[in-house]
Amino acid sequence: MQIKAQEMSSDRFKGKRVVGLIREPFIEKIPSARILVEHLAAIEMEVTIVTGVNCSYPEPSFGNGKIRFLKVKENNRRWQLPTSLKLFFSALRSCFRTKPDFILGIGLYGGFIGLLISKLLKRPFVFSCIELPEKREAGVVLSYWQKLEYWLYRQADLVLVHDHFRAQFIVDQSKADGARFVVLPNTPGGKSRRVESEMLAEIFELDRKRDVILLHSGGFGAWFECDLLIQAAHDFPSNYHLVFHTNHDVTNTTFYQQHVANHLLPEGVHFSHQPVPVDQLDRLVSSAKIGIAFYSGEHLGHRRHYMGLASGKIGSLLKNGIPVITSDIPTLKEYVEGYGCGVCVRSPNELTSAVHTIMSDYDTYQANAIRCFDELWDADRYWPTLDEKLISLITRLDG
Repeated sequence: MQIKAQEMSSDRFKGKRVVGLIREPFIEKIPSARILVEHLAAIEMEVTIVTGVNCSYPEPSFGNGKIRFLKVKENNRRWQLPTSLKLFFSALRSCFRTKPDFILGIGLYGGFIGLLISKLLKRPFVFSCIELPEKREAGVVLSYWQKLEYWLYRQADLVLVHDHFRAQFIVDQSKADGARFVVLPNTPGGKSRRVESEMLAEIFELDRKRDVILLHSGGFGAWFECDLLIQAAHDFPSNYHLVFHTNHDVTNTTFYQQHVANHLLPEGVHFSHQPVPVDQLDRLVSSAKIGIAFYSGEHLGHRRHYMGLASGKIGSLLKNGIPVITSDIPTLKEYVEGYGCGVCVRSPNELTSAVHTIMSDYDTYQANAIRCFDELWDADRYWPTLDEKLISLITRLDG
């Protein structure tokens, strides 16, 4: 049924064109952005992505010949043209050449540049929201930047958000039209599956049958309470191992220098700094026993409360049948404990007891992780609605 639906979409979109923009150099590390671009190519659209690149991240490739990349090197010298300006001119040239049916802005900077070009060329504009905007505070005058950000949401013909909680927050803050919002979770895409893998056990010479491997993947910093997780590891049983897998080299960051470099770490803490290709990520994730996803209220503020289906690491873990331990946040707790696919705790100090809870009935938690992904995170549940919205935009333009 899903294959037939995709074939129908392909017939309607074949030959249509889109130019997308993202300033950040890590589009492949943003699951919802990556699968969106791949989906547009899969329904036979001609896709051009203008993206920033730098030496800290592997250059995007997607392994898909249908996706054309225009790569703009980030500015690292004083007298060079600003990166955003280079992106603007590169995207504008591409639009003159390809005559896209709509412009796609990914992330805030990509959104501003894309909206400006869409206004100049009178093309529909689709905005893929990655981070939430600032929250209005009573009695506080909005800054120019906040006003501009809210204006972006009101002007977009279509806004993609990770879940309904975030959509409602943005509508309340920006006064944008809620009918223009479409949900697409920050999901890795593909179908749920269990892959037998010893990848992390082999890297760190662990015994996967005896040792309990806890995986924290993605970023490394105060936002994810990584310092508190390291402290909690001091009280781990000898067979508990916490692995931090980062999607880029963080060894030169201030946070890493303050909390890891030249520090005596617990024996159960390990670091994996080597980026893994997207097609190998499931193998890495599947080699863990339990996944970890913590979010700091001190550093994330109101954004912490709206993690919901925006947590890419949780989506990746559930896809591979890995139970999770997360911060006790209502938008996470609703499905983590609602589906019984993990445990929510108030602080990393409760990590050991949460691991014990999951391990005492592991098969059930694992089965529930798969079920949660299938019912909430599977992108195939969301493509039909998005496709209808997109074809409506294109048809309106053609008319």
